[in-house]
Amino acid sequence: MATSRLIGGLRFSRLRSLSALGLTICAVLLAGCSGSAKTSSSGSVSTSALAKRYLGIAEPANDKLEDSFDALEGRDEDNLAASQADLRSAAAVERSFDQQLLRIDFPPAIEATARSLVSFNESRADATVEAAAAPSLDALTGYRQLLSVADSVVEVRVNTIRSQLNLPPADTE
Repeated sequence: MATSRLIGGLRFSRLRSLSALGLTICAVLLAGCSGSAKTSSSGSVSTSALAKRYLGIAEPANDKLEDSFDALEGRDEDNLAASQADLRSAAAVERSFDQQLLRIDFPPAIEATARSLVSFNESRADATVEAAAAPSLDALTGYRQLLSVADSVVEVRVNTIRSQLNLPPADTE
């Protein structure tokens, strides 16, 4: 079966994921080079009010993601079932954040960035769910690079929307 054959240690589905993320990175870089849109408020809602709403969903989501990944790299590192649960939890947080973000009525330029962020974050959530299905701890370890690339792609869009909302860049530590 083609999907289970290994190529250079990567399953075909992971290669497709890596290829899609590579294309995504190119798209992000090209979009970043096209100039930044002006930030304007949507109706009577100020940029600071939009920033507050954004932070109201981003900060709790980041805390939950940090908890999941700290457990994955710490206490659950040698426990496949617990590691898989940590990854499923992280994917659920990512998807919940996306749904909440799309409920904010941003002006058009920020809305475009938010939709782009959601698209990239959904790809990351898909990769996280795929990693959660790893049949062994060794296989799970093989997903670290894929998830790292996905994180980098999402980080670009997070910092773009934060800039549009006059917020400092995200803390990535």
